[in-house]
This record gives sequence, C-alpha cells and structure tokens, in this order.
Amino acid sequence: MPNAESLAARTIDGQSGIGKLVRENILAFSEHVNTPNPMLQNLLQDTLMDLIATGLASESADKVVLSSPEQHVLLRAKSFIRSNLGNPDLDRKMVADEINMSVRCVGKIFAKEDVTLSTYIRQKRLEAVAQNLRDTRFAHQSISEIAFRHGFSNLQSFSTFFRNQNGQSPRAYRNAAV
Repeated sequence: MPNAESLAARTIDGQSGIGKLVRENILAFSEHVNTPNPMLQNLLQDTLMDLIATGLASESADKVVLSSPEQHVLLRAKSFIRSNLGNPDLDRKMVADEINMSVRCVGKIFAKEDVTLSTYIRQKRLEAVAQNLRDTRFAHQSISEIAFRHGFSNLQSFSTFFRNQNGQSPRAYRNAAV
C-alpha cells in the first residue's frame, strides 16, 4: 500500500461518512475474496487495499497518494510469482507476459524497490524452501525434493544461492531448525 507508514496505527470511523461506506464495501467484498478464480481474487484483493487506503486517508489531514499504476503492476507481479514458485519455467518473461507488459517495463518497476525481477523470484523461492526446511511436516522429504518443488532445477546453484541468502547450507539450516 503506498505511504503505508504514514497511515499505520490509525482508526477508521465505520459509523459515518467515508468510513461507513468503506466498512460496508469491505464486508461485501470480503465475502468473495476466496473465489477459486485467481485473477478475480487478485482484483478483489487490490480493490480491498484501495478501500482500506481510502478509509485511512479520509482520516488523515495529510495529502496521501492512494494508489498508482506501478503499485498495481507490482502487486499483480508479486502475486503471480507467489502462485507460480513451483514452476521451473517461471522467469522474467513469464511474469511480464502475465501482466501484459514488456520485461523492461516490469524490470524498471522492480528496480524502484532496489531488486531485479529475477532476484525477487529467486529470493521468494529460497524463502519458500527455507520455510519448508524449518517445518517438521516436510522432515520426511529430502532437501532436493523441496528445492525441486519450489522451482529449482540445478541443485548446485540452489545450494550456492541458499548459502548466500541464509549464511549456511540447506542441510545445516534444516538441522539448526530441529
């Protein structure tokens, strides 16, 4: 959410004015957020975020930017990436194609967050693997199986990336979590 830090720890009066409108719409939209259609689900989530930002901004005396096209692109791209981490073919082009933009344009938007699109994908995959390695429900699975499930196809590069991001090998990371 744009300017989230300036909107934190504020309340919205849900009984009158814009706050009431926001409350009623959030309740109505929230009934449909768990739709099985991922595209519709993302659109509803974006709309809910805008409604919350509107309610918070209405309580603020400061000028607040509620949303921007770049924020929506970033949210859509990140959501697509999260949903497709297990696809070994997930790359910059696939993300750009999904949101109907050029790889260069999407790359520029991610660059404003000080990360490349490829690096973001790899970081999210590594975070998912690390989470599974800490989770006892996956203790029976090999590290290779977990890495493959999250889209890594080269175990040597996976191990190097994991060590660089987490400061230890996947095996040492798993053993330390137990």
